[in-house]
Amino acid sequence: FHYGLAVPLYTHFTSPIRRYADIIVHRLLAVTCGADATYPDLLDKEKSSNLCQNLNYRNRMAQYAGRASVAFNTHIFFKGKLQDEDGYILYVRKNALQILIPKYGLECTLFLAPKGETSNIFCYNEEVCIKAKCRGKL
Repeated sequence: FHYGLAVPLYTHFTSPIRRYADIIVHRLLAVTCGADATYPDLLDKEKSSNLCQNLNYRNRMAQYAGRASVAFNTHIFFKGKLQDEDGYILYVRKNALQILIPKYGLECTLFLAPKGETSNIFCYNEEVCIKAKCRGKL
């Protein structure tokens, strides 16, 4: 029930001109309401499930590709450049710092020691979750 429209049945989706998943929702509604018999396979649960899994997979891959593209172009932009910018430490780990550089909108990990090793620059206290400068002790 949609209170504002005062209708007993209601669904929400975006315009079908934007995403294939929205076209599928339109087609499924049309088949379910009996307005269109062009896509009867959409009523088959297994086929619909497979279609949804494929759509979700492709959506994830598109997101990964977008992120990879941003990372790639960021590397190209900074290649051969030495920049001195303000940054903020977001997290402190045993062997790394998670840093935010607001000017570029970058969040990156600065490894201070190889994976599995503890940095000799900082002491890590797991119980208190703080970092302090080491004085020759780990």
